[in-house]
Amino acid sequence: MTPRCTGIILAGGAGRRFGGRDKGLLRLRGRPMAALAAAALAPQVDEVYVSIARHASRYRANALRPMIDRTPGRGPLAGLADALVCVHAPYAVTLPCDSSGIPIDYVARLRRRLSLHRADVCVLEGRDGLHPLHALIKTRLRDSLLEYLRGGGTAAHAWIRQQRWTAVHLDVLNLNNPVELRTCTIKGRRRR
Repeated sequence: MTPRCTGIILAGGAGRRFGGRDKGLLRLRGRPMAALAAAALAPQVDEVYVSIARHASRYRANALRPMIDRTPGRGPLAGLADALVCVHAPYAVTLPCDSSGIPIDYVARLRRRLSLHRADVCVLEGRDGLHPLHALIKTRLRDSLLEYLRGGGTAAHAWIRQQRWTAVHLDVLNLNNPVELRTCTIKGRRRR
């Protein structure tokens, strides 16, 4: 039997590149980006939550289960740490809300690589380098993460490199600004 795994969609950012708008609620193909990410992840995990800093009622209205980031403004690792405190499964898989097109075996690929290398964290590595927020993490690392944050750390790359980690080679699309979101929306309309 496969150990339980909780999915965490990271949507607690300030949305600076989007003029301060909540990126998880921006619409792509008619749905909030966080809802699309959650729908892609849901068949691959036991439960899915969205780590957020604001607009909890709007997330709930879109049938999403929010986890409130208790330390907003400290970056995605702080949101992840808050989420890990609430997770009871032995594994958590993280996915930024602006990720588009993850494969149906995303979690399985991460699990296989984690097991093969006897690692505690498995992240994605694309042509442009590591994507540390696309990760499968053993939730027992929550204390290590909390300690790192208490010490003033904020960089996901640096924390992951302190763990036993490995990477899966997979390119994913992150929609980091309005132009990328608009381009993805237009391409989606052409495919129909």
